[in-house]
Amino acid sequence: MAVQASLSANAKHNQRRDIKTIQDQILTEFGVEIESIVNQKYLKCLFELRSYARNETKELKSPIMRLFQIEEYLLKHIARLER
Repeated sequence: MAVQASLSANAKHNQRRDIKTIQDQILTEFGVEIESIVNQKYLKCLFELRSYARNETKELKSPIMRLFQIEEYLLKHIARLER
């Protein structure tokens, strides 16, 4: 396992290292700490956004949120048609 970690740390393309480098640069230059949200945490955030969009009745201004809202209403509509 240590060999694997060593290899990935020295790899030409290492996304975790690159994200950490970007976070460090932003903190140094702007004093802003960036939290990376990846994999399961990212999926959880998307689920929360979709849940919000599903329950919101007014038209959402964000194009992404509006898309989620339309998709969620479409799923409800299709479920009713299939009954």
